[in-house]
Amino acid sequence: MSERAAYSFPYTPLLRSDSNQSLEGSENNLSDILTKSSNSCPTCGAEALQSKHDGHTPTAATSNTFSTRAAIVICLLCTSFNCLLVLFSRRGNNGPECSNPDYHTIPDRITRAEYTTLRRPSPFVGMADITRPVPPMPRSIINHPQAIALVDAERPGLVFDDDPLRYMSHSGTVSPEERKVHVTKSISTIVQFRAIDFGMEICELKLRIPFQGNSSFADVDEDSSPLLAEPSMLSIHRLENEAPLDTKILSHKTRPRRVSDIANIAISSAQPNINWSRNFTCEWDLLMIFEIACFDRSGYSEGEGCNLEWWQGKESDDPERAIFMTQHATV
Repeated sequence: MSERAAYSFPYTPLLRSDSNQSLEGSENNLSDILTKSSNSCPTCGAEALQSKHDGHTPTAATSNTFSTRAAIVICLLCTSFNCLLVLFSRRGNNGPECSNPDYHTIPDRITRAEYTTLRRPSPFVGMADITRPVPPMPRSIINHPQAIALVDAERPGLVFDDDPLRYMSHSGTVSPEERKVHVTKSISTIVQFRAIDFGMEICELKLRIPFQGNSSFADVDEDSSPLLAEPSMLSIHRLENEAPLDTKILSHKTRPRRVSDIANIAISSAQPNINWSRNFTCEWDLLMIFEIACFDRSGYSEGEGCNLEWWQGKESDDPERAIFMTQHATV
């Protein structure tokens, strides 16, 4: 025998199974299982066969269905219990607040009047505990009016436009900050300030009105100076400050009432440039409202021709023609 023929193959060749034989064997095994199961339970074999074709067991499906139904029932019971608890708690409480029919009513929106009553907490927490030089270093800041509005005594219900210079641009509506100050026999101007910053509790109210000539007040240029028809006298009054101004509804009828007279300022050819000021204390967040009007005392002839007018903005730190406030340091 040759060397090639004497070599023996170390592996046993795999036999290729016939698919028909495998299928017949599987059917025979399944038949045996069904035959054995039918002796004890006539329907178990059919259920097992159906479960095998469906790909899941009846026990798992039944368990999942039961868990889902139980969770739904528990949620419904909890919801019902909470509703009953709220219902009985409302009936059992006879307090003055709960007896009010509006107590459980949720408002649709908060009005401006309600919004202004909210407390304004101080953002300067711990600033008072810092050691500072005595006397305080001289510091000052300018405070422009938050609001400027006109009212007319001859038309008490008239509400002036609070944004008269607004215009439409390509990017939307533009509202310049300039506001009109106008004082006549019937029209007066109301301005509102609020004290700002920490330790700046000396407020100086200032009124500056430059004029171009000493001989005539009627020939001034409206673009550069205020218009004043003839010599007259202005009055500055302090108004009550229980709530901020709402310029959307402000009129002579709804304006805050006067609480004090601050000053009467004479304007004549002998004193063409007005540079008036008055100091007073003002704690942080204090609301201050003033009214500029013509001197309205009966029998005062100069009040008949009072007519003063200019436009005022907020861009200047040292305005030449404006009513504004300067706050000085106290700590």
